[in-house]
Amino acid sequence: MKNIPQDDFQVRRAKRRKKIRRRRTIIGLVFFLCLAIAVFVVLSLTILFPVKKVTVSGESRYTNEQIINACGLGEDDNIFTFSAERTMEQIRKNLPYIGEMTIERNIPDTVDIKIKSEHSEFAYYFVNGQYYVVSEDHFVLNSYYECPQSLIYIDCADVDCTVGEYVVFPDSKTKDAAILLVDELVDKNIKINQVIIKGSASLNAVVEDRFSVYFGGAINIKEKVANLEKTILDVGPSESGKINLSVWNEDNKNNIFIPGDIVIESPQNEKNDDLSTENDVEKENINELE
Repeated sequence: MKNIPQDDFQVRRAKRRKKIRRRRTIIGLVFFLCLAIAVFVVLSLTILFPVKKVTVSGESRYTNEQIINACGLGEDDNIFTFSAERTMEQIRKNLPYIGEMTIERNIPDTVDIKIKSEHSEFAYYFVNGQYYVVSEDHFVLNSYYECPQSLIYIDCADVDCTVGEYVVFPDSKTKDAAILLVDELVDKNIKINQVIIKGSASLNAVVEDRFSVYFGGAINIKEKVANLEKTILDVGPSESGKINLSVWNEDNKNNIFIPGDIVIESPQNEKNDDLSTENDVEKENINELE
């Protein structure tokens, strides 16, 4: 009995059906694979991989337990989704002496905090009856009711200080002028006793325990500080007095030096002066009544 061959149309139709079945199978496999991956990702970012362990390395004045508690991480946090930057901000706010650090994620459940440096106490502000100690970048480290010793006193009106945050200046110009002046004096290794800022156009300082310096505004401050450095060397180690650099400019590169004794003010002195003034006013009022 002879086999009856299928015509070309039936052969092509069978091949097409076979391709369609294969394509549908592949699409189905890809779909379920994508669905499985999506489910795994969702579970990874929610239920799976909670933070179960936090480790601390590096030298710090704080204990590991303090740092772990300050970071705020726990099993409610996911190893993939927690914000390392926000965690570092949280640590700095609660433990402000901590400076540079890194945070690493170790799958499946461990976070490593590495402390690389700490802030040093650099200066202090006197605000609302408290002494706020700051780092060189004006980050507030601590507050005291007694005046800190051997630190620079930065006298700037209308600043706001909160431990664990940067000093808030009354305006951006005052902030830029204050930071620029302090940075330039530090760069020249000039000992700073006190910086007095009455605005971006009125910058003063007491340096080297014996010079009261008036810089004027922040324009040409780099050149003014360089001139101050030269003046200190020219005057000699035993002289003291007032140095006026407010007149310095590109056309007039001179300063005015007036020899004499200077007084290094402190917040306590200022409070006493205010009390004395109030007492004097009171006495005048009493005399007028009598």
